Amino acid sequence: MGNAWSGNQQLPLDGLGFPGVTGSDVDIKASKRKLDHLLRANVTTFVPCDINYAITSAFYLGASAEKLTELYEKWADEICVIRPDDDPIAASVGKFNLDEFIGEKKYEQRYYDYFRDCLSEYSRWSTIFSEHMNLFWNRLSLGAFRPLRELATALETGNDLVACRALAEACSEPAESKEQLLLPNPVKKDLSTEMRKIARLAMKSNNEQAVINVQAASEVFLSPTKWLKPEEIFAILEKLEQTINQGSEFRIVSPQEALESGDYNLVMFTRSRLVLEKVMV
Repeated sequence: MGNAWSGNQQLPLDGLGFPGVTGSDVDIKASKRKLDHLLRANVTTFVPCDINYAITSAFYLGASAEKLTELYEKWADEICVIRPDDDPIAASVGKFNLDEFIGEKKYEQRYYDYFRDCLSEYSRWSTIFSEHMNLFWNRLSLGAFRPLRELATALETGNDLVACRALAEACSEPAESKEQLLLPNPVKKDLSTEMRKIARLAMKSNNEQAVINVQAASEVFLSPTKWLKPEEIFAILEKLEQTINQGSEFRIVSPQEALESGDYNLVMFTRSRLVLEKVMV
């Protein structure tokens, strides 16, 4: 998983073990400490948005601690909304009623509080995912792909609060579809081959959201930790493939140009392309 370092050069390794990008003047350890600080600040301060994924992408593109702070402050002003006070009407969420409020956005904080409380019961946040993966699968199977980005961020950074937020978002995210995916049976496909195929389709489309979603999926489904069954993964990949739109003309730039642009979409897109280029090999 992520949160690793490659030898004496100390290049950050992503969730798939690929080294990130950095310059000789960047203090990687300082950048990682800053990233951890910003992720925790965001989870507790703002309504969920893409800033966690964007700031992690910036880290893997070689941003210094100072650059991460600069980008975070800029993006917080652009896309973040201060978390409102808890809805006093919303009921508490616990083991007894986990399924009751699925798909209702106003219960997102209640789900987060529940999963955060679970951290005191388990030594590893991955165990929380293992025990609640049916909830995550349910939402992904209905087309709620955004939580994949949060889970990919948690895997790469080892951040337990981001992991809790990923589960909470999945539980409260309204779904695009009303019918759960039918699971293929039996599964005779090879996961790496299927992932390469979808990565090529996303890269060929040059579609921003497709590239970012497929990269997040690769981080989650190709990581050493397996929560979903093969048939569940393939069902999600099939649905994800159907969302890849053609004809986008999102610009392709270098990592440094992406960071200097200050465009969070371009930072995520650039980093995702670098990962998918390696996944396709």
